Amino acid sequence: MECCTEFATGIHVLEDSLVSYGNVQSAARAVVVGLGLGFLLLSGCSSQSYEGPKRFEMSGTVTFDGKPITEGTISLIPAGGRGSRRVAATIENGAYSIPEESGPNLGKYSVEICAYEPVGPPGAAINEDMSVPTKQVLPAKFNDKTTLEVEIVDGENVHDFTLTP
Repeated sequence: MECCTEFATGIHVLEDSLVSYGNVQSAARAVVVGLGLGFLLLSGCSSQSYEGPKRFEMSGTVTFDGKPITEGTISLIPAGGRGSRRVAATIENGAYSIPEESGPNLGKYSVEICAYEPVGPPGAAINEDMSVPTKQVLPAKFNDKTTLEVEIVDGENVHDFTLTP
């Protein structure tokens, strides 16, 4: 509610500016500045307005065939299609971390893990979007046809995944 008061204060400043300026060009400039101020104040409000179920931090490690996954992603999909949202994080050097503010809610989730390796020799051609071509190196049972599951509990959520071919 605090930020909404700041937004209203910003609007009053804008109104005062419009009244005090004598010409249209100055008024237009005041409108642009006021709208910019309003958007900044509103964007500050949005990060504080989450009022849904409690979110939880989650972290852990991911290995495949005994080696840490160098580069990949981990995604949590609510089991049974229930109301929670999907959560994802990057895996770097075998570790991932999801902070509480973007973490999962309590409950069971299906887990999809993807691991990528560059395609071709070092210095291979770069795609149009300036990314290096990669390929998925994990079997589908860990991603597209996942059999992995995890349950988020009220407390510490450290989940390590030891994947085997």
